[in-house]
Amino acid sequence: TVTPRLQDWLGAVEIILAKPVSRAGFLLSRYGAAVLFVAFHATLFFACCALALLKSSGTWEWRFLWAIPLTVAVFGVLHAVILLVATLSRTPAFAPVAAVGLTLLCGQLAELHGQGLKILQEDIPGVLRQMIRVLYWALPKLVDLLHHGTMAMLSPETGPKLVAKLGFAPQAVSLSAGAAIWATLLFTAGVLWVSC
Repeated sequence: TVTPRLQDWLGAVEIILAKPVSRAGFLLSRYGAAVLFVAFHATLFFACCALALLKSSGTWEWRFLWAIPLTVAVFGVLHAVILLVATLSRTPAFAPVAAVGLTLLCGQLAELHGQGLKILQEDIPGVLRQMIRVLYWALPKLVDLLHHGTMAMLSPETGPKLVAKLGFAPQAVSLSAGAAIWATLLFTAGVLWVSC
């Protein structure tokens, strides 16, 4: 038969109920499984795209594969925020909205911190300026990660011209690639710790 018999299910349920999984173990295993799922599919997608570029152009651009860890890193941060909001609010529908809001907030804070504070110093009160700095350093550095990831994917000859054409402001990126990665990893670890 296609459906399993009741006796097959009883043994599995008894084993699970005899030694239940902790909340932290359950949440971290779901988080890890989601990140591995995205990593597998990002690898598959970008490797196929790189092979298609190789077939059509005849040259292999290994820099294109930098999109894989970049995609997984950004997803890992956003999924940790989704997990935290869904856990604390008990409203899973609100969690993706919070992740989109975090992405927009990180972009605006990077813009304000990188160039806006210097331009508008007279217009921004001191307390608000300090709040912007604190929020900038407390939240993940998604703009910095995306900028450094984009620069790693581009060739040194055409990269700066293309970045200027796309509108990436170099002054909006104030951290090195390593500092942006560590700050983002610390934020993600903190969010996961609060979730558990």
